[in-house]
Amino acid sequence: MVRRTGEELAASVASRGRPTLAGTAAGAVLLAVGAAAVTAGFVGAAMGDGFAGSAVLAATGGGLLLLGLVTAGLTRPPVSVGALELYGALVAALLTGTAAVALVFMATSELVHPVDALVEAAAGVGTVSASLVADPGALADGQLVFRALVQWLAGAGVIVLIVRVLPFLGAGGLEEAGGDAVSAAQRLWPTRWGSIRRLVRLYSGLTLVTALAYRAAGMGGFDAAVHALTTVSSGGWSTRVGSIGAWGSPAVEWVSLVAMFTVGVSLPLMFRALRSRRPGALLQSVEFRVYVIVVVLAWMVLVLWAGDLGHESVRRAGFAVVSTMSTTGFVAGGLGDFGSQGVVLLTALAVVGGMAASMTAGLKISRGLAMVGLMDREVQGHLHPRVVRAVTVGSSPLDEPTIEQMTAEVTFAMLVAAGGYVGLALFGSGVLSAFTTAITSLSTVGIDWVAPDPTAMLRVLSRPGRAVAALLMLGGRGSLTPVMVVVASALATVSRSLSDLTGRIGSGRRRFRDHHGDRR
Repeated sequence: MVRRTGEELAASVASRGRPTLAGTAAGAVLLAVGAAAVTAGFVGAAMGDGFAGSAVLAATGGGLLLLGLVTAGLTRPPVSVGALELYGALVAALLTGTAAVALVFMATSELVHPVDALVEAAAGVGTVSASLVADPGALADGQLVFRALVQWLAGAGVIVLIVRVLPFLGAGGLEEAGGDAVSAAQRLWPTRWGSIRRLVRLYSGLTLVTALAYRAAGMGGFDAAVHALTTVSSGGWSTRVGSIGAWGSPAVEWVSLVAMFTVGVSLPLMFRALRSRRPGALLQSVEFRVYVIVVVLAWMVLVLWAGDLGHESVRRAGFAVVSTMSTTGFVAGGLGDFGSQGVVLLTALAVVGGMAASMTAGLKISRGLAMVGLMDREVQGHLHPRVVRAVTVGSSPLDEPTIEQMTAEVTFAMLVAAGGYVGLALFGSGVLSAFTTAITSLSTVGIDWVAPDPTAMLRVLSRPGRAVAALLMLGGRGSLTPVMVVVASALATVSRSLSDLTGRIGSGRRRFRDHHGDRR
């Protein structure tokens, strides 16, 4: 091997393009979406979709691959990365993915109107079960595969979010203060990229196991594969009207229920339990214990409210609870059996979500535990002013910056949900429907329990209302703090530019007046 000098190495690195993490992220997303479209095109051709439709899908994917290669060639990741660069890369990935997926939808005539295509793409990238497609069964097999791959790839992107971004937010990352499950994962993996590789392998393994379980429960091979992709990613897109309930199979529903429950478990904690071959290690996490308790209690409450202790009613109640808390959004029917109080309970579960470092959205149980600990500390501080108490999640104490970050995320969620509610109400949604739509869009569940058809959440909205829901879905999937920081940074940049422009105009006017005054 010939050693390159420092100058040669610097020249080689410089030839790769400008160091910008946002550009690198955009290029990677374009490559991923393009590869998904090409793969779906070939699968569609093999399944008998016809040459024209499969060719359009593959050709569009090829164009995105080329654009991704160009973007990747023009940019490269910087050597050192700060929080703002990571946040910018996250937002760039969300927007690029939404635009690229929308382009594929329009090219394949799945959705022709640009707003509808962008909204549907936002649901795919945001792993939201809501869809503008009334009958998924009317789509070609290649289109169904592409939709499932989009949600699965978005789920893989969540793994990068867990490892690289969430540590800056004080919850769900691989930092020591993020909880016992997370700190254990940090001790296992010395490098972040090693963490990502291991979690992706776990994610892929869960997808394979889920597909085999669906197949064994009675689904066809194609449907089992597609639903495995959208289950493990917490996406929730189905191949049939009526979602999982369309099969009318208790076995299929139980498989889906167990898989969705698994989606809500912390991936690092799950890896730790599998690696040590001690499933009991899960119970060492207080967050996991709380997750199980909340699911069981909510399940029991829904069964009591339904007033039916039959097997089907019990199964449907558990399915609704787990589908909501895992933010997957599959439907098995029977949501109307739980009454208005059931709607309130399910909405609350959507707000909470699953465990930190899981595939779910929502605020996460760890933040809820931290907020309870913070409130307890404030109350005890008034009762016992001289006692200094720490806020803990399980056995892990949280430092003040972490508590501030968690509080900021919760505050942002409340403000954005309120703004989304106002926007949806102004654009024609009913008062209660606007509330549930705002919550389930932000939490990426994608179900409107108030509507006669809970899966028609997006279809009943006007286009402006759909745009509001799309923004909520993307914000909820990407975490609100990074999005708000990037928006604030962009506004500050625009404000500075306008201020500089105003200053230059004022300076030019003064010079003009001085010049003409001297001449007079």
